[in-house]
Amino acid sequence: SDVYKRQVQTVTYPAWSDIEDGTVIEVDTIVTYNGKTWQCTEQHIKSTVYKPKAGSSKWSEYTE
Repeated sequence: SDVYKRQVQTVTYPAWSDIEDGTVIEVDTIVTYNGKTWQCTEQHIKSTVYKPKAGSSKWSEYTE
């Protein structure tokens, strides 16, 4: 139904930059970064080394 769709669109994911360095990021965690939405594909410790980007081993771009 339309109501359901509207609810899905209002879901907001945490910004990658708001996560503290050193936080364990679990598989399937979803974040936003650089105007895109990303899904964690491999558990890792949050640091700038593993920022979401195309070709990352830790992230893939998330599409609903």
